[in-house]
Amino acid sequence: MGLKKLKHEDLVAKHVELHGGTKKEAEEAIVNTFSTVESLMAAGVSEGVRVPIKNFGIFTAKMSKERTQNNHLAGGVITIPSMPTISFKKSKSLKV
Repeated sequence: MGLKKLKHEDLVAKHVELHGGTKKEAEEAIVNTFSTVESLMAAGVSEGVRVPIKNFGIFTAKMSKERTQNNHLAGGVITIPSMPTISFKKSKSLKV
């Protein structure tokens, strides 16, 4: 049983079906929503920003901790630097 891959056009068509309007208006709404989330995440990654979207979930941006890891090929320890990460916790309405 495989997963169905949705395209951007599928999301736009579903938005028009549920909320009406034109495809252009639906695409603008979708793009604007996700670009807003993206800019909030990028701006607040060092502070650990949370972006909740009602009935969808919570995006959280933060910096990962610097850590060490064994390098089995070279036989030593390497340091993995701190880097920005994004996590997502789905809302209860999305849980199956």
